[in-house]
Amino acid sequence: MSIKRLRFYIVLVFAFLLTFEGVFLMNVVAIQSVSDPIFYLAWNSSATHLLAARANYFTVTNSSGVVRTIINNSNVYRMTSIKWHPFKTEILTGSDDGWMRRWNADTGQLIASYQHSALLDVDNRPFVVAGVDWKPDGQRLLSGGSDGKFKIWDATTGSTLHTITDPLTHAALTWASWSPDGNWIATGLYEARIRVWNASTLTLTSTLYHAGTILGGTWRYDGTQLATIAHDVVEVSGMPSTTDHPIRVWNTSTGQLSYTISNGVQRISLLRWSPEGGRIASGNSRGELKIWNAQTGALMESINVGSAITALAWRPDGSQIAVATVNPDGRGGTSQIINPPPSPTTPNVVTNGNFDTNTNNWSSFATPNASDVQMQWNNGVLQFRRLTSATSAAVLQNTGVAFPANAPFEARFDLGNSSGVRKRVLVVLHDTNFTDQQSCVFWLAPNVPLRTYFVRSVTNLAWSPAYISFYEGTSDGNGWVQIDNVSLRQQPQLSTQQTLCLDPNAPAPSTGNDSANFLTNPNFSSGLSPWWVSDTTWQLTGGIMDWYSPQPPSPNTAVVQDTNTPVGLRVPLELTLQLGNNSSVRKRISIIINDGDWSDSQSCFLWIPPFSALQTYTMRTYTTEAWSEAHLSVYDSSRGNPWARMDNVTLRARPTLSVRGTECYRPGALVP
Repeated sequence: MSIKRLRFYIVLVFAFLLTFEGVFLMNVVAIQSVSDPIFYLAWNSSATHLLAARANYFTVTNSSGVVRTIINNSNVYRMTSIKWHPFKTEILTGSDDGWMRRWNADTGQLIASYQHSALLDVDNRPFVVAGVDWKPDGQRLLSGGSDGKFKIWDATTGSTLHTITDPLTHAALTWASWSPDGNWIATGLYEARIRVWNASTLTLTSTLYHAGTILGGTWRYDGTQLATIAHDVVEVSGMPSTTDHPIRVWNTSTGQLSYTISNGVQRISLLRWSPEGGRIASGNSRGELKIWNAQTGALMESINVGSAITALAWRPDGSQIAVATVNPDGRGGTSQIINPPPSPTTPNVVTNGNFDTNTNNWSSFATPNASDVQMQWNNGVLQFRRLTSATSAAVLQNTGVAFPANAPFEARFDLGNSSGVRKRVLVVLHDTNFTDQQSCVFWLAPNVPLRTYFVRSVTNLAWSPAYISFYEGTSDGNGWVQIDNVSLRQQPQLSTQQTLCLDPNAPAPSTGNDSANFLTNPNFSSGLSPWWVSDTTWQLTGGIMDWYSPQPPSPNTAVVQDTNTPVGLRVPLELTLQLGNNSSVRKRISIIINDGDWSDSQSCFLWIPPFSALQTYTMRTYTTEAWSEAHLSVYDSSRGNPWARMDNVTLRARPTLSVRGTECYRPGALVP
């Protein structure tokens, strides 16, 4: 084997670790041991399928826990690059036999093969397909090879549309990628440079330089910037020495260097830009995961994960990073989830969220008396408790910052419980008079330390200003609910069709079959029974349940079913139902799934637009205690104005479902 080819294979070990997006695991701070080191991690864009690639095969796991193993014919060729389809469950792979292949991730079947090059190199071996990618619309394919060429393919017919040869004689491509906006193609060279091409005209627009072989790159989500990394070589005492792997961030349209980040003396480096564009993650052979501010290049956080990092991927919503590592003997490794620092792209509107200055900017509220809540500061942590005399108690902050309508946001905070009893905490994001709000319920076990929780949702109306409130639902006067590190940010990249209450205690998927529907008469085809109603005016119209709160208003206007079905501890549950609104005003529908004695409950709060036809909504959650009997209550919390509508309700246990807490999906949401 020629020295150049040997070095080229070594480069591929580095470069192909850079080709993935997504996240491997769904549970916060989960750690999993693997028998074979994982070299590639990827979650598809809708988070329904998980890709984990090892030496000569890869596995795809769907949201039901079904694992599909796809053997990449290891006796003939080795996989060298891989990429998910932008929105389908298809995978594109490149190999060292000169072919690109397209796979069905659900069935494991090979869909098509594309020969990048039929020629042989100086060692009489096929040229390596070093990079593959899809055009963002899925209509074109990209392959780049060690023959110095990249090709554009028609994804429908499989025909080659264009072949572009690098202008450098005997160049070898180590990486190829299409920008997320579809306007650019970048190719990395063994010969220490990156080419940026206009994807429409296929003309070379700029050449970007490193001091060594290009390992790979990662795009900002809008394609305006490109971050690259190389096996850079510098001189030490007059001799070449590999002493730094700097990250270089470039302006895509001008080719100008924006800034350089020194990554230190490392043998392997990985790079991935966060989905919202505010952070860049890098990993190295020392086990250092570093999060960089993508606007300034400043280091935000460095986390040692224990051993050399072999794969790195952001979760599609940017909340977590999946990391795979290899054991020192190379015979196995682990994968784990890291909670990175929040993105700097949008400001935190909460003041004194880390309580460095006592409880300044925070206030408390309680009924019937203001004294029915106690709040104190303890070593940089806010603590509060609801006294037994209280009917409600909260700590809150008026941020003073307005949020526009239809603005996705993320609240992040640490919660703990110093008492000997478990606590129920209701977190509400709202405007001044609660005319618009989003809420999440979290249960804290006794004597648990601070852990990180998230609320991701969207405003329906403009908030002037935004508030964040923490209510304690346990009226026992014992111990303290603890709060720290509170942030609230607008996050434009998040979905506008869901509310996610992300809980670090959520269970991992288990085994077993989905249950039957807990509910009897789910489509109201046989009248009302065994459903019952509380403080409501109701009617059945063509097998559809219509109801509303009469005047004077009642807080208990609900349609309820007691299922007589017990549910075990930490069991994932899924509710689907159709909801509509026949009135001229929007309606707030509150859905509560609970144990018969209300010792455990989970909620979704949904806003139904005026004159809405029946559409499907989905709720996923899990039991935090064993239930003697599951109950479902659906409340019209809007008061007056007929009618709220409901039909086709299904509630079942789904043990193999991967839940992240309580998830509330509106019509049009991508439900994993």
